[in-house]
Amino acid sequence: MKKYDFLLFDADNTLLDFDANESVSIRITLKKFGIEPTDEMVSLYSGINRKYWRMYDRGELTQAQVLIKRFEELFAVLGIDEDPVEAERHYRAQLGLGNQVIPGALELLEELKGKYRMAIVTNGVVQTQYPRLRLSGVADYFEKIFVSEEVGAHKPQKEYFDFVFANMEGLDPHRALIIGDSLSSDIKGGMNAGLDTCYFDRHGAGSGDVQPTYTVRDYDELRAILGI
Repeated sequence: MKKYDFLLFDADNTLLDFDANESVSIRITLKKFGIEPTDEMVSLYSGINRKYWRMYDRGELTQAQVLIKRFEELFAVLGIDEDPVEAERHYRAQLGLGNQVIPGALELLEELKGKYRMAIVTNGVVQTQYPRLRLSGVADYFEKIFVSEEVGAHKPQKEYFDFVFANMEGLDPHRALIIGDSLSSDIKGGMNAGLDTCYFDRHGAGSGDVQPTYTVRDYDELRAILGI
């Protein structure tokens, strides 16, 4: 098994439970506009949100466009005449309060502490990501946190990883492993940057024609790869 010195962790749905945070936040946001949320509405929003972030990954939309367009489409489908900009503002505030972690994440990080140099590599909004990482306790385990909005580029862009390599002293890409749940941003981005990749396929979706270095379903499988 290859030995790594550096671990680059994605945040959402790799350590932080973004799905849980999203569900709570969109429900609170809809109620703010006098809409009683249903499971179907939450599922609808989640699908729309994923679609637009995949477009962002492909460079088809800017982050600012994603944040507004997802609410424009949601309200259009629901037949609701509300301001998507105001909805985004309220939703963003709620997301920043979410500190849900995937069960076992903090225990894993505690085991890894001192054995590896670690950084968070995450696409997202500074206003949202930093509070969540701090409130959850996840931030305490990482030497560096790289949020795409702050970097000025995003995964899977090479410029994002160039920034990470330049701003984490001594980082050797040949001794680093990126771990994440997104094939389009984490795995393809890592591959393009010359990193070994670990696809965190928590729900068994499969990797299609993408070939990560490793695929794991849970933290115990990651522990086996790392030899801890």
